[in-house]
Amino acid sequence: MSKFTAWFPGQIKPVRVGVYQQKNGFFEIGYQRWDGLSWFYWFETPEMAARSDCLASSMFQNDPWRGLASKPKGSK
Repeated sequence: MSKFTAWFPGQIKPVRVGVYQQKNGFFEIGYQRWDGLSWFYWFETPEMAARSDCLASSMFQNDPWRGLASKPKGSK
């Protein structure tokens, strides 16, 4: 089983660039990549999120998130 950090409110942004687990407004859990300024598109696996270059809509920039214990394959 994967290890994660505690959940953070979406108004607090990660310090490090990378892939994070997030909850959307429906409490579904997925993965998004953070580039230091913006969240990228939502995916079902951390590996897919790591490869994404598509920015998420501005309305999806404040979802709760938590960190992963290790980098997924394909991380930038």
